[in-house]
Amino acid sequence: MKKILWLAAAIILMGNLAGCKKNDNSDVGVWEATAYTHLGIERDIDEIFSNGASLSLKDDGKCTVNINGDSAKGEWDITGGILRISAEGVDFVGVFDKRTLVLEMQSLGINVHFKKKGGTPIDIPEPSEDVPTTTPSYVQRLDSGPNEWWNGEWYGSVSIVEMSDDTGVTIEEFKWDCFANVYDLVDDTSLMELYEFGVAIGNLVIRIDTENGLTDMGKAVVVSGSLMTTMLEAGELEIDPGMSPYENTITWKWREHYEDGEYADYQILLRPWGMTWDDIPENDRTAGYDWYLEIFDAPLSDVGIHIHDD
Repeated sequence: MKKILWLAAAIILMGNLAGCKKNDNSDVGVWEATAYTHLGIERDIDEIFSNGASLSLKDDGKCTVNINGDSAKGEWDITGGILRISAEGVDFVGVFDKRTLVLEMQSLGINVHFKKKGGTPIDIPEPSEDVPTTTPSYVQRLDSGPNEWWNGEWYGSVSIVEMSDDTGVTIEEFKWDCFANVYDLVDDTSLMELYEFGVAIGNLVIRIDTENGLTDMGKAVVVSGSLMTTMLEAGELEIDPGMSPYENTITWKWREHYEDGEYADYQILLRPWGMTWDDIPENDRTAGYDWYLEIFDAPLSDVGIHIHDD
């Protein structure tokens, strides 16, 4: 059988879990790709898969993956809220809810959005024809409630802050610009898409807790998701603006584990797109801050194609 090309890439299925079990009929069925997004902008799935894409989950634990006319048979299981699929010797992990399914293709820097056959697709925000922005400006976001503040475009950095001794590199070599787009999913959750110059580095399904945060903006509790190769389960990560050293920023850390016991601790620091970083010390500013100042008055979605081409 012809190997599906994308199975060789880093693949993650994710969404907002709703207490699924393998034999739950709401999970069993055919999930069809409806669109793909880059930096939160929806595009026609036919642009990348002219023959479509689907995932068939059967109640006996078997599954079939179909991508652009190629197919692979495998097995699937849900244990403790985590979906695991093994097809043609390739294993991948993720979670999803009863309506939506997001497949992250890190090698292409995109997310592929699925809906269950006969179901309702996710409502992905589209650019407005009347207002030259796809998300609220940072001024509007600062004057709005917690959900409006979280949802939108973000800019910042991803860096390595600590690593094991035998990697052969220095921490100073690792700091990159980081971009994010946050938009509503279903059941009071949002999807945070994270990129590093067009390359997908993570997706986080978050729920905003407006009652327990250290600021009026509450905190984001991760329902599920991934950061690079690290899978996150419900409640494993909380992002609280009150824990960040700078106003109107969010930051968090996680550890990536490598072979032979090597590791690296990463940190992401983000601020709403459109805000300057002049109040932040230069050593904590983004690597491309001068470039950012030239284009930050336009929506991230408008400059996304340039980011992707760099």
